[in-house]
Amino acid sequence: MFLFSRTANLRGDERHAMTWAAEMTAHVDAHSDHDVTCWRASFGHPVGTVSWTCWSESQTALEAGFAGLATDDGYFEKVAAAGDMIASPPEDRLRRLLHGERASTPPPLGAVSTVTTAIMANG
Repeated sequence: MFLFSRTANLRGDERHAMTWAAEMTAHVDAHSDHDVTCWRASFGHPVGTVSWTCWSESQTALEAGFAGLATDDGYFEKVAAAGDMIASPPEDRLRRLLHGERASTPPPLGAVSTVTTAIMANG
């Protein structure tokens, strides 16, 4: 099981930026095969950082689930609408779940989550 995340640092009026992030989440969720959630990052991230996440069984399934967005004009219109809000290119990460299990339903608004990332060392 993989956890995919796309993280972006949004600038400007936070109410406007977070509204856009929620609208983008809804669009991607409705136009892909993945259940996408949006998280507001804190503690170690710049203010205004959001992260969109979804679970996938494999990298192949992840790519296939988002394939339709490559030709989705509505998606690209939303990306373009945020041109003045996105401070730098978004960053993608793919993590493998090693311990625990994913929730069976999307978390409610206001939920808190912690992701621990580690690099294994020899020995």
